[in-house]
Parts: sequence; C-alpha cells; structure tokens
Amino acid sequence: MKLVLLIIGLVLLAVGAVGALVGLATASSAQAEYDFLCPTGPAPPQICAALLSTVATYQAVAIGMGIVAILGLGITITAAIMKGPLFVPAPVPVYAPMPPPPPMPPAGAATSKPCPECGRSNRSSDRFCSSCGAALS
Repeated sequence: MKLVLLIIGLVLLAVGAVGALVGLATASSAQAEYDFLCPTGPAPPQICAALLSTVATYQAVAIGMGIVAILGLGITITAAIMKGPLFVPAPVPVYAPMPPPPPMPPAGAATSKPCPECGRSNRSSDRFCSSCGAALS
C-alpha cells in the first residue's frame, strides 16, 4: 500500500508541476502577444478578446495543475512517513518434514515375505506391503 501511494503521489506531483508550468508559459505568451498587439496596435477587437480569453483560460489551467501538484506532494509525503516497509516480501511456504520410511525387515529373514509389486520385504504377518500397499498373498 505504501509503494502504491508513493507512486501515485509522485505521478500527480510530476503531472501537476509540468501542467502548471505549461499553463503559466502559455498564459505568459498570450499576455505578451496581447500587450504587443492590442493596447496601441491595429489588432481587431476580436483578436484582442481571444487573447484575453486565452490568458484567463491558461491561468486557470495553471492554478488547477498547481493544485494537482500540491495534492501529489501531500500524498508523497504521507506515503513517505507511513510506518512499515516499502516492499512487503511474499510469504515463504513452510512444509512439514517427510516422515521417515518404515523400517525394513532384515533381508532373508524367515519371517519375511517379498511384495509381488515392489519387491520390498515385509513381515510374514503383514497382509499389505508397508511400502506400496499392495496385497501380500
């Protein structure tokens, strides 16, 4: 969660800062054109009105993107001061150890009989193989 907030905050901060700078640059450029063409120049009133509208629009864009940048900065700072690790490691599965195989009767003992399936020696009193579970007949 901390990493996600940090990434979101940094993206909002970057986008907001770039948007605010572009808005300010465009508004400043439109204002310079208005100052050059309109107060004493022969520009038609429609062009002067359009330039003033452009200045106002891009100033509003710059303010809005500045707010987005401030929001991103707040989210980034909040994520940075949150307690806990940045990355949460994946849980490691814990497996129970395998039980040891049952003891094997001594080979060649008079009390043993081999399994017809796997060949393992079993006690003569066993009805099923202690290794594979096959019937001992």
